[in-house]
Amino acid sequence: LAMVNPRVVWSSDDTEKSTEGCLSIPGMEELVRRPYSVIIKGFTPEGEPMTVEAEELFARALQHEIDHLDGVLFIDRVSALKRRMLMKKWKKLQAEEGESSSGGRPTSPSLHCAPWTKKATRSSVLSLSLTGQRGVAAD
Repeated sequence: LAMVNPRVVWSSDDTEKSTEGCLSIPGMEELVRRPYSVIIKGFTPEGEPMTVEAEELFARALQHEIDHLDGVLFIDRVSALKRRMLMKKWKKLQAEEGESSSGGRPTSPSLHCAPWTKKATRSSVLSLSLTGQRGVAAD
């Protein structure tokens, strides 16, 4: 699935809590509550309007990736306490990696995506590859 300027236009009141992780923060996982189903609107790479209706894992993956476009990571969706615990664990992992690869000098953790500036000219592309998922509809 490739979608330009995706945005969530509807989300269900029903939510689901499930474990999420991210390659932006390797080794970190936490339970995140998200809407069970969503409707996403955007454009095809050719500029045609499109709508995607998704539920379960597909809905979660779309929301997670759209969050990235907005500069949000899954750790931004957990409680402050859990975020602090994750940060502590992340710093420890980074220090251990830094000691083994930099001769004992810890490296600085880099947790956040580049900040997204909210401008009218926002142009973002969502590219997601999932197999065996249903619920995709194009307008």
